[in-house]
Amino acid sequence: MVNFVHFYFGDADETFFTGIGTVIRALGHGKKVNIILTDEKFKWVEKIPKEKNNLRIFKVKCKNDIHLLGKRSKFEDLILISNIDVLIQKKWITVEYLIDIVLKLKEKSEVIITSFSFHKALADIADYCSHFQKRNNIQI
Repeated sequence: MVNFVHFYFGDADETFFTGIGTVIRALGHGKKVNIILTDEKFKWVEKIPKEKNNLRIFKVKCKNDIHLLGKRSKFEDLILISNIDVLIQKKWITVEYLIDIVLKLKEKSEVIITSFSFHKALADIADYCSHFQKRNNIQI
């Protein structure tokens, strides 16, 4: 089975919602999913039903939690790492270190990374790279 890396960047809400859409589809197909939250912005995620215990939610609360990310791949078919910019701004992780983690995770899991910033190095390793921008006053 081929696993892909998705890199969604731009508007924080839109990138995360896109990742959550993929999570919901995966759960609907009986896949095991891990959501890694890096801030308190999306607390509502914890209310997603954990059907058949196929969903785990992990909150990164301190720098030491980063080292656990690469060890979590035994359980998951899909991993969503939300808003990596929080970790980078706190200097808890570098893009290069994140790439090492993602490439290890990709061996066993599909990986989605969301960010409000574009990171060329992440785009280079991603199988899918999408930019999201919120648009106002759209009329249909």
